[in-house]
Amino acid sequence: MSIKTFLKKILSPPKPEPIIKETEYVKTPELPNWIKQKKKSHLQNETKILEPIKQRITEFQSELKTKIEIFENIDLADRKVEPRVRSIVKGNVDTYTNHLQKMIDKLGTINKREGIIKEINEIFNTFNAKTHISSQKISFLLPKEITAVRNAMAIFLKDLEAIFKSNKEDFEEFIVIQSVEKMIDEHTTLKEHKENLLEVINKDSKILEKSKQDLINQKKKIKALEESDKFKAEIEKKNNLESRKKKLEKDIYNLKTLIDFKGLSFFYHSFDKEMKLIKEYKENFKQNFQSMNTENLTNLLEGANLNNDKITKLIEKIKQDEKEIKDTKIDDFGIDKIKHQIDNLNKEIALTESRDEAKTRKLEEYNTELKESLDKIKSELEKLHVSLK
Repeated sequence: MSIKTFLKKILSPPKPEPIIKETEYVKTPELPNWIKQKKKSHLQNETKILEPIKQRITEFQSELKTKIEIFENIDLADRKVEPRVRSIVKGNVDTYTNHLQKMIDKLGTINKREGIIKEINEIFNTFNAKTHISSQKISFLLPKEITAVRNAMAIFLKDLEAIFKSNKEDFEEFIVIQSVEKMIDEHTTLKEHKENLLEVINKDSKILEKSKQDLINQKKKIKALEESDKFKAEIEKKNNLESRKKKLEKDIYNLKTLIDFKGLSFFYHSFDKEMKLIKEYKENFKQNFQSMNTENLTNLLEGANLNNDKITKLIEKIKQDEKEIKDTKIDDFGIDKIKHQIDNLNKEIALTESRDEAKTRKLEEYNTELKESLDKIKSELEKLHVSLK
């Protein structure tokens, strides 16, 4: 068999054998402590399990050092090949032995069982990848030496396989315990996320409940105000005020029709200031009448002898109505403010409900993930004939 075959055979998960074993029952809340005790037991056996592995690694390191010395002491001068070929081979020998030394060093760092199979796998895979080309070029002149290294690796891996097999049950349990511990950590994290989300949902629920109650109270407040006699009286006052404003606009329009703008323009055509004022009144009578002093218009009319009692009385009436309208105060009892609060509450409720829907979906996802996570833990524990209850 090739080194690759041995490597694959050793590093592949061991196939379960049909062993009749009594099922051990563990309560779910007690599982973390059960794992802890199992890890403690494995830790106590760590030295015993690792001793033959480390001893075989030490022997293999010694063998590889011998192989390196052989390569370093080889004289390629007597080989009947072109100097260029010898130079190429020599360069590849240096590369090959350099990676052999790296393998020796890497194997020397192995001091614990956790991840040992993966670690050995990476060491050999790295070596094979780094020396694939150089070993082929070396084998052209040094086939026996290359074969000797490969045979040493094959025997080493076969010996490791035997050691692993002698502790097969212990290794399998160790791997499962590590896997379950990781799964428990993930399951615990999921539970914490779910609990945090539930706290947020409960908090939002209280906020939403309060917002809805506030909305009901504000609507009741508006209804009570709108049904009160005082509010109805203010509404009637407001309607009357609107009627007076319309009447005022009509009076202002009528006043404009009474003014002889043509006569004014004829009389003041040589006076720039007066003509400018007449033009402003003519183009936007309502605005300028309300914004300017009424004496401006009265002086223009009297100066041109175009004023009369009808115009004078109407001006006085308009100014009096404007003052009364301006002095009239309408009490809305804060309804506009309440309506604004109701709008804000409606928006807040809609936004909170929207967020709650998203959180509820996320909560369902957590429930599904927690169930799947627990099922995986149970499935993994079944490899050890352990059942959760």
